[in-house]
Amino acid sequence: MEPPTSTHQANLRILRTRDGRQFVGKMKNNKVTNWSNEFGRYIQKPVKPIEGPIRVYIRLYYTPPKYLLPKINKCKILVKTTKPDVDNVVKAILDQFTKAEYWVDDSQVWAITVEKYWAARPRVAVYIDQNQQPTTNE
Repeated sequence: MEPPTSTHQANLRILRTRDGRQFVGKMKNNKVTNWSNEFGRYIQKPVKPIEGPIRVYIRLYYTPPKYLLPKINKCKILVKTTKPDVDNVVKAILDQFTKAEYWVDDSQVWAITVEKYWAARPRVAVYIDQNQQPTTNE
């Protein structure tokens, strides 16, 4: 599945109520909502939600533009430094895991690592670690 190319922030619009007042809102049928719903179908609901601290690793592999294909064929993946911003993509992904009741609440996530790449095979890879605790030198 191709990672999202649009974010929740990109779908905010100035809308009008029936009496003409304006407000900022989201359109019901937009790219992010459609992508999120499709991504949610790939998440297998666990027997019971994870409790306690969670660390999440996310790798986003995007379809490269044609001019990068020779490089991709040579080294398999390249770092992607163009939009969308990783912080905006993370929200859509974590919200779908919360909706699937993978954990009680996404506030349990204490650390997130996100990486974006160009790759021949577009996909989203998510690894969830519930056993790793932060260590201190104090």
